Amino acid sequence: VDERALQNVLKIFEGVKINCSEIDAIYHHFLNLNEVIENFETYLKINFPKEQIYKKVKFFKYKDEYEDNDIFIFMLLFSLLIYSDKEDAIFRDKLIDKIENYTIDSTKVDAFKSEYFKKRDKTPLDTVREKIYQSIVNEFNTVKNNKVFFIKLPTGAGKTLLLYKLAMQLKEEQHYQKVFYLLPFITLIEQNAEILKELLNFMGINSNDNRIFLEKHSLSGEFLIEQGSEEYDIDKKQFLLDTLDSEFIVTSFHQLFYGVFKRKNALFKRFHQFANSIILIDEVQLIPLELMYPVTQFLKFMSEIFNCKIIVASATFPNIKKEILNNSHTFQAIDTILTHEENLQFFNRYEITMDISKSYTFNELYNKIDEELGTLKDLLFRVNT
Repeated sequence: VDERALQNVLKIFEGVKINCSEIDAIYHHFLNLNEVIENFETYLKINFPKEQIYKKVKFFKYKDEYEDNDIFIFMLLFSLLIYSDKEDAIFRDKLIDKIENYTIDSTKVDAFKSEYFKKRDKTPLDTVREKIYQSIVNEFNTVKNNKVFFIKLPTGAGKTLLLYKLAMQLKEEQHYQKVFYLLPFITLIEQNAEILKELLNFMGINSNDNRIFLEKHSLSGEFLIEQGSEEYDIDKKQFLLDTLDSEFIVTSFHQLFYGVFKRKNALFKRFHQFANSIILIDEVQLIPLELMYPVTQFLKFMSEIFNCKIIVASATFPNIKKEILNNSHTFQAIDTILTHEENLQFFNRYEITMDISKSYTFNELYNKIDEELGTLKDLLFRVNT
């Protein structure tokens, strides 16, 4: 970047200041922030002496470097800009109708859980699930002032209702507006969305209006509004769907992470919706390993700067750099919650140590596993690669 080009970049902010009252109004409306331009200018002067500006420009040149927060701040600004521009063009003078107030009572999640499992005969696994559920909820009550939480539970241990319980408790007590549940596959999204929809109806919250509850993926239908839908044409409904303009959203990793790391314009206009929200990330091990460090940086930024509460869940945690996160908490492992006998009966797991610096043929891998386990049982292996 030459000196002249750099000076042109630095002049952009001077141009922004001309419209500072309008920009401050936008920030106040969407994020309840005041005097953004003045505070941002002070922030720049204190934190970014002129000799450091050259180092910051690299984020606009090398898009895969996420070692600082500058790029996320830029993306928030850009998201608000294009959201406001498109909203004004589509809705013109008509304001988006607000939904009626509703009350969150997180204790109803417990009642729903009891009703939900009454549909079938109770099994010994249900008793173990309840033990895990109560243990983590009780632990959560002592650590909920943290920003990022990690829950490691095997498949079948009851993560879904547990995550909804923690989210509802945070929403009730700390008044977060939005809850996002992010999952990797459409089948999982549909399954978890159906449970959330039943839960909201049980709590007396209208899940038929997409301004309250939204299931969003590539096969989603149009945005549904229960009252006054005739006033919204297809462009307005598509805008609300694309920008995730709802309060409980079950959607894919793609809606957040691809918008951040792939920098698609269509995904950018929803990025600001994640500020001041509760974000549940399930099956996090399916995020590509090469993105784990920038994802951790992103979690750090969202929790510290955007005031998000983030709960990350998985059966097998990948190499998340938890040490760079402030105010994070990892819940106790399942083998400390359950007895040794309960673990063996319901969640018995094998640990096989492999030298990952070597390559293995299928037969070599088969023989290694057979040697380690020493069993004549038929076994099914699912491997995260």
